[in-house]
Amino acid sequence: MPINLTELEQHELYLSRLASGGINAHVYPSLEATYKAIRRLLQDEEVITTQAQLNKIVAAVSKAIDDNGGWVTLTDDSLKSLAVYEASWQAQFIGAALATAIKSPAEKKILSYVNKALMSLESGQRVNSGTWEQFYRANLDSRKRAINSIIRTGYSRGETINQMSQKIRTNFNGVLKREAETLARTGYIHYASAANTAMVNDNLDILNEWFYVVVFDSRTSEQCQAISTKNTVDNRYKTTDPQAPNPPLHFNCRTRRIGVQKGAELTGTRAVMSAKESGEEAFNKRDAARRKASQVRYRGRKDNNIFKPEQINANTTYDAWLRSQPDYYIKDTLGATKYKLFKEGGLSMKSFADLAGRPLTLDEIIKRHPVVADRVLG
Repeated sequence: MPINLTELEQHELYLSRLASGGINAHVYPSLEATYKAIRRLLQDEEVITTQAQLNKIVAAVSKAIDDNGGWVTLTDDSLKSLAVYEASWQAQFIGAALATAIKSPAEKKILSYVNKALMSLESGQRVNSGTWEQFYRANLDSRKRAINSIIRTGYSRGETINQMSQKIRTNFNGVLKREAETLARTGYIHYASAANTAMVNDNLDILNEWFYVVVFDSRTSEQCQAISTKNTVDNRYKTTDPQAPNPPLHFNCRTRRIGVQKGAELTGTRAVMSAKESGEEAFNKRDAARRKASQVRYRGRKDNNIFKPEQINANTTYDAWLRSQPDYYIKDTLGATKYKLFKEGGLSMKSFADLAGRPLTLDEIIKRHPVVADRVLG
């Protein structure tokens, strides 16, 4: 069974645009409505003079955040329809490749599975697990704590209502907006992935291995770098293995998995964001700014002196692609120590992951390869 990676990547681009549309239609408007509701509450009070008045405002603010969360609307109007569509699309895509009929579950069955499916998102050594509803309720709770903290602190310092409102506005335009967008994009991946899993579970007699579609660029996370090592024909997770990682693997995860037949190979090309040999100085300037602000991202023609969007053979591994990149790019992607082990010590990306395709810590890597570590690290 050949997997046409070109067609699959085009589909992923469509899902990314769908997520952007949902964020613009539901998430951003709900944040603005929440801010306006809170501002009205504060302006109605004019000034906060007592603890009882403060407690009343805090309770009202919490209710306003719950009432204007936007998550239920996003779920009902976008994510549920996405899940049903994704299960059907994947069934048709795989069925066409196999030249056989692949069953797509009924809508009720898909949504029942998705509603119960857990997201397990890694952040450093910490893993957060829960259903989609638990994640978005946690987001609302975080929003309440942030806004009410501004109000309580303002009350204790004798700030005016306008001063508090300005700080709340800044918070909504900054941290709260980023957190909401990140969660929404992660939610789209979760719904699409869970729906696909529901479809695969109905076709286990045909689809018996997982293939992970990993994005190739310098922003690929350690988790996704590691899982890319589980994609060779003789080294894949079985679809019946409950330990098989299920994207999203972390917030803003771009990795997907699809069910395939044993021994499936790739056709077509994959899009990558490579680096130019001549772009080191410009990249380093961007990198220095990144460490004070946001991640370095490809900005189109503005970055033609740094990045080189290109198509490479679909069967190219992450390891092989990364080795073809300039040293500064590899170093930024892996970090200084792993760069030495990889480039100077000759360790493969498989050496940075365990047998289950999970990233190892630096200490674990060094303990497993003491001779190489001693040679290149001293």
